[in-house]
Amino acid sequence: MNNRASQIIVLCEDKLHDVFVRRFLKKWGVANRTVRVLDYPQGAGSGAAYVIANYPEQLKAVRSRSAGTALIVVVDADNRTVKQRADDLKNSLKQASMPDVGNDEPVCCVIPKRSIDTWLKWLQGDPVDEEMSYKQQLGFRMKESEAHSLIDILAEKCRRREKLETPPDSLSKACGQFEKIRSVLSGA
Repeated sequence: MNNRASQIIVLCEDKLHDVFVRRFLKKWGVANRTVRVLDYPQGAGSGAAYVIANYPEQLKAVRSRSAGTALIVVVDADNRTVKQRADDLKNSLKQASMPDVGNDEPVCCVIPKRSIDTWLKWLQGDPVDEEMSYKQQLGFRMKESEAHSLIDILAEKCRRREKLETPPDSLSKACGQFEKIRSVLSGA
């Protein structure tokens, strides 16, 4: 039986998150037509605040669809911990009088510590400190396609369930979240 999602909704902060998710899914063979990335603020306000505010509405949409739909949420922890940012998402559901996400729901919350640039630096083979910002140092903003080869490495390792050697803690946590939706991506 094919359990592949007919639609994947992506709620993210910015273009780099968008490119990261689309490229990752492409390497998994997920057709671009099944991926719907919601508009993001594009420099107008806090991307994290936008994601947190829109999370309940998007989760409600996923829960109400009869066709298989997955939700991928990408929000940087910034100067907060990954747990604090995850709690921000949970609190937004609580404020909307919605139950938290169940383990069986096709929802993946990806929370890079500091920013997704930290993961990209690590994928380049460099040691990282999740308390530091690498946005300016790496310069992937406005040149997002230059990150494709790094994203491809991670996507392939995840596809093969290959153990990552000393990844940043937030990436390890994201891999656990990703496993929740593996079956709806692969159709297995």
